[in-house]
Amino acid sequence: MKKLALAATVGFSLSMLAAGPATAGGLDGSTAASESSSTAQASDSAVSADSDLDKESLALKYTSMTPTEVTNDPGIRYTIDELKKGDVVSTDLNGEETTVEEDGAFDGSVVLDEKPESNSTVDFTVTVERDGKTIGELPTGVDIIEGDRGDYERGTLLLGDEPVTADEFADEGMNLSMVNCSADDNVTFEVFRTTGDETSGITTLEQVAGDDMSASVRFFSSEDKSDLPGTYTVTAECGDSTAKEFFNVTD
Repeated sequence: MKKLALAATVGFSLSMLAAGPATAGGLDGSTAASESSSTAQASDSAVSADSDLDKESLALKYTSMTPTEVTNDPGIRYTIDELKKGDVVSTDLNGEETTVEEDGAFDGSVVLDEKPESNSTVDFTVTVERDGKTIGELPTGVDIIEGDRGDYERGTLLLGDEPVTADEFADEGMNLSMVNCSADDNVTFEVFRTTGDETSGITTLEQVAGDDMSASVRFFSSEDKSDLPGTYTVTAECGDSTAKEFFNVTD
């Protein structure tokens, strides 16, 4: 995919849309019996006051957007898990800083001033500082597509682009978003993996829906790359809405 070289004149607005508790974590365990323990470990991996942010801390609401969507408010939306009041969030587009107003998940947005070309990628890095120290430099990007995606139904589960290779999955993970929930809904994502004829639970991730009525997390695996290929099932629930999607990891 062609990469879009953003000109210095391209700007953005960074805003805190909502905040709430989050317990998104990484993959730990590969059997159904380990699901509950991996959930606890996911919670334990939340960022403490002195911890550096891991790459799974940042998730996009949409990984594919149209040129019109990224240039109109609210633009590109993302979530960073478990920030602290007083943390400072900025990006590498213009360095504008926003101070986090309360503990919990931080929802930000990026609005471009100029429409990018279709079939390109807008790349940017979100930086988080705590007490004057950089605790996270989180690179991400949105694929620019043609056409109009239209409105999503209530409780729609969106996954990042696929197919993905084992290398891509190990480095970038898979973005999971549940959209059109209710604000403050507790959204639960469960990930299962099918190997041969066996399907096993892997992990449970939780996030609170913000004012944009969505919740986003990023799912990573800690397994060796050689063990990653396979079919993954993701289920998500918010309120009385449930959804299921699949993605594949290839050699």
